[in-house]
Amino acid sequence: MTLYTVHEPATSVGRSAADAEAIAFVKEGLCWPALFVPVLWLVYHGMWLILTGYVIVLVGIEAALDALGTSELAGGIIGAGIAVLFALEAASLRRWHLARKGFAQVGVVSGHDLEEAEHRFFVNWLAAPAAKDSEPAANRVQPIPRRAVVAPPAAAGVIGVFPQPGGRT
Repeated sequence: MTLYTVHEPATSVGRSAADAEAIAFVKEGLCWPALFVPVLWLVYHGMWLILTGYVIVLVGIEAALDALGTSELAGGIIGAGIAVLFALEAASLRRWHLARKGFAQVGVVSGHDLEEAEHRFFVNWLAAPAAKDSEPAANRVQPIPRRAVVAPPAAAGVIGVFPQPGGRT
């Protein structure tokens, strides 16, 4: 089973088909497209800031390897390591990008593939409002009203873990 994190945009107001289309599922684990075609993967997801950082890091590493006079084999091994590291962190970078765009993580769902995970999520997502409305009022969780926090008066001369007034412990 594969895990997916589910991200909903902050602009969604209800549970309509349009809101369902805006929900993003991010697969956990190694991202194969990000391993083999990282630049295209970043462009496809519109992750421009991360693409800029990725290119800057690659150019910097290439310049450092040229300055050190390393062999092409060493450069290839380092490049492959960077590609694997990027593919392992691609899901985290996408979640960060979605959070910057105002998406909130609303759940985690598992499935053999994306279609099954979406089905599992949307069955519960669409049923949630009906369950709340059919629930008797006595069983509903009521929010606790906020109370003003009043700081205790400062005790002069209080010392110790369990102090007594006057400085004795």
